[in-house]
Amino acid sequence: MLGVDPTSVIDYALSTFVKSDSSTMLDVTPMTIQDHQREKAITKTLHEKLMTGGIDVLFQPIYDTSSKTFKKAEALARLYDPIYGPISPLEFIPIAERASLINLLSYSVIKTSLETLRCLEEHASTIETISINISGTQVGDISFPEHVVDLINMHGNDPGSLSFELTETVMVSHMQSLKDFASAFKAAGITLTLDDFGTGVSNIESVLSGLFETIKFDGNIFHDLTRNRTGSSAIRHLIALFKSLGIRTTIEGIETKEQKDSAIGAGADELQGYFLAMPMTKEDLLALMMPASPDDSKDEL
Repeated sequence: MLGVDPTSVIDYALSTFVKSDSSTMLDVTPMTIQDHQREKAITKTLHEKLMTGGIDVLFQPIYDTSSKTFKKAEALARLYDPIYGPISPLEFIPIAERASLINLLSYSVIKTSLETLRCLEEHASTIETISINISGTQVGDISFPEHVVDLINMHGNDPGSLSFELTETVMVSHMQSLKDFASAFKAAGITLTLDDFGTGVSNIESVLSGLFETIKFDGNIFHDLTRNRTGSSAIRHLIALFKSLGIRTTIEGIETKEQKDSAIGAGADELQGYFLAMPMTKEDLLALMMPASPDDSKDEL
C-alpha cells in the first residue's frame, strides 16, 4: 500500500485479528493505520503515566447557592501525549476501557482526590466532597466499590467525601447492575451523582429510584429550556420535585452572570462552570480555598 509502512500494516492486522473473529475482513486504509498508530501511542502514554506516578488531575470547584461558598469540586483527568499533545477525555477514556486500563486510571484519580481532600481539610477549606466520573464498564464490576473503599480506608478519609458521577446513558444501559453497584457504595457511605441529566433517554422512575443523591442538569439543555416561560416553569417544578425527595440539583455550564442568576432563580442547589471557577491544579485549588482569602470575592459571584 502506497504511503504506508508495511510493518504498520502487519501490526494493525495482528492487533485487529486478536480482537475480532478470524473470518472478519480487514479494512486496511491509510486512515485506519493512522488511527491504529494514534491509539497505540496514546495507550502507551496512558500505561506509562499510570505506572510512574499517575494521571494528571484538575479540579473544578462547585458553588453552593445556599452558603455562597465552594463546597464541592469535580476531579477531571487530563492526558498529554508527547506526539499528539493534549488528548480529550472523550478519546482517552474509551481507549483506557479497550486497553483494560480504566480501573487503574480511576484509582489514580481517586488517590489524587483523597490526598487533595486531606490537604483541603488541613487548610480548613469549605470543600468537603470531590466527585469523580466513572464509566459503564466499572458499573458492571462489583469489585470496583471494594477497591474504592480500600483506598479510602488506606488514606484515612471520610467515605462521604467522595461522590461518583455517571451519565444517563450509563444508567439506562446498566440499570440492573447499577442497583447492586449503588448498594455497595451506599453501604460504605459513598454517594452517586447522575451527570448530564436531560441528554439521555432515562425515565422519571429510573431517576427517582433512590440511587442518586445529586442530579446534574446538562448546561446546554437547561439554558435552552429557560429561554421561555414554559421551559422555565417546567425546570423550576422539576427541581422542586427533586428537592422534595431530598435530591440535590446542580446546573453545569454556567458561563455568564445571567446564567448564574437564572439557575439560582430556578432553585438549583449547586452551580458549576467557567464563570464561577475554571478547572485548576491541586495547588491552585488550595490557594483559592485558603481561609485568609476574603469571602467577599465569593459572594460577588
